Amino acid sequence: MRIGKLYRAAAVFLAAAVSVTCMTAGQAAAVLYRKEPLVFDNFNTDSTLTLTKCQRDAEGMISVPEKINSRAVTAVAPQAFFSCYSVTGIALPDSITTIGMSAFSHCYTLEHIYIPGHIEEIEGSAFSYCSALKEMRLPDGLIGINGSLFYGCTSLESVTIPSTVTYIESSAFTGCSALAEIVFEGTPEQWQEISVGIPNDELGNAVIKYNNTAAAAPSYDEPGGYDPYSGGEEGYIGGGGWHQWGSGSTSDEPGQTADYAPTQAAAATQAAAAAVHAGDANCDGVVNLSDAVTVLQYIANQEKYPLYNEGFLNADCDGIPGITGGDAVYIQMKDAGLC
Repeated sequence: MRIGKLYRAAAVFLAAAVSVTCMTAGQAAAVLYRKEPLVFDNFNTDSTLTLTKCQRDAEGMISVPEKINSRAVTAVAPQAFFSCYSVTGIALPDSITTIGMSAFSHCYTLEHIYIPGHIEEIEGSAFSYCSALKEMRLPDGLIGINGSLFYGCTSLESVTIPSTVTYIESSAFTGCSALAEIVFEGTPEQWQEISVGIPNDELGNAVIKYNNTAAAAPSYDEPGGYDPYSGGEEGYIGGGGWHQWGSGSTSDEPGQTADYAPTQAAAATQAAAAAVHAGDANCDGVVNLSDAVTVLQYIANQEKYPLYNEGFLNADCDGIPGITGGDAVYIQMKDAGLC
């Protein structure tokens, strides 16, 4: 009887192994592209790429390529630009359809961002704590403004919202103390139908303008600005129309990187950020084992156990960019008084 059970178990295991092997063989090969300061991953697909990370020491104006080696860049991953303190402008290509949670959060010097007109979703906290951002035009077709989207954007003065928006979630505009104008590309009746979560008191302080469909997107051809579509296909690794500005030198040769020299202002900003309570992932004012648990839960399931705003910054505490198990270990050592 036991031998029969063992044979049946072995057969099931073998069938599963064959199934996995076949599935793996049918998948596209994993490909990682790196062109300083950006990193892209194809996540085993044949035709698309996701922008997964921008180096924290990047600075100046950055344009994301539309294609690399015939693969379209279609998404910005959660936290891709998180805490890029010295990036002042970003241009996303028309191929982008989704922007992940906290993608540009804590980009304190970000003043301009070009968002394509057909983005399908911008996840929560995407622009939180972008305290230099003054205006934003949300893309046509966007269904809703997710929670904490502009949380802590203290310089934000004007936002253009398409008529397709039907909801504004909790704290989307909390802390936007300079918000003076909302341009809604619909009717007053449509605006009244929008479901607004609380708190969003700052919306009550703004003047609402309606049916302003002629509102122009931000201009990037001004002196000192940038053109997101210049550059073309020639001279760039992968032929992706790469165009990047910033101090220091860059190279288009594979394997070489840009040499960024942070400005004094950037260094001061980074020093101020370092003063945040490192390790306090749950933002309760102390660093203990519960913070290590918070980090491990986040690593295991980001959707079920998300980290918001300052929790992101506090959790990344081991000196290596990115929230990993190393951060949980550091927190435990700190709690034990070993560091």
